[in-house]
Amino acid sequence: METGRHVPSKINLSANGCSCQSSPDLSQVTFCGAGGLGVLVGVQGRARARGITLALTGLPPRVARLLHLTDLDRRLPIVV
Repeated sequence: METGRHVPSKINLSANGCSCQSSPDLSQVTFCGAGGLGVLVGVQGRARARGITLALTGLPPRVARLLHLTDLDRRLPIVV
């Protein structure tokens, strides 16, 4: 089980090459609480500061619903 404090280091935010988008696959996420939401917002802020778009992929229905209920689906791009 991974906790939120380990996730930011696993998301690649390098802007090498011509792609300026990072698309972490969240399909294996089974639970996301307030800490996890905070991690996503923090990673998005660091990505934006580097000119990188963070686009979430593979969202399980529970996580997608949580992002919708908290309006974070408006801040965090989601790729279906």
